[in-house]
Amino acid sequence: MADISYFEAWEIWLSGRSTLGHDLFGVISMVWVGRIGKIVSFLGGLTILIDIVGVENLGKYVPAIRKVTNTCGCLSIPTVLLTLLLVFNEDSPVWTLFNIPAGTNFLNYVVRFALGMLLLPVILVSGPILISAAYALIESIESSLVKAFSDPQKSKVLLKVAALCLLVGFHFDLLAS
Repeated sequence: MADISYFEAWEIWLSGRSTLGHDLFGVISMVWVGRIGKIVSFLGGLTILIDIVGVENLGKYVPAIRKVTNTCGCLSIPTVLLTLLLVFNEDSPVWTLFNIPAGTNFLNYVVRFALGMLLLPVILVSGPILISAAYALIESIESSLVKAFSDPQKSKVLLKVAALCLLVGFHFDLLAS
């Protein structure tokens, strides 16, 4: 990958060639510059949309959002059940020991079985934990946004930062295209 500067990247882009395959300042791939640009512009745009909706309207939607997130918390039980069904599926590690074709390496099947059974507890434990973490993240974002947009001074600063993020993110996404 060739190292390019910021202005060389724009020169390549303006000439109609792709900047992909290059590293910006030899530090970060242009693919990642584009991805970061997309994320930053999305967050900036989302913040502006939340301000357009308004704090009072956002407060009206909080019970509905909580209802959805509580439903997500209840999804941990089906996650465990689905995992158990997948474990006892025909292609799962449990059945590898019973489906050994003649003339194959028995040790290979034992290792596959052992690794599969080691992954089972990880999946059973991580599913509910990840769902609970997503629930906590949604709750914290929800409460912090309502607090931030309630104060007019914080709201103005937040909107200026959001507009800047939208422009900068779009700029770097465009540069990496």
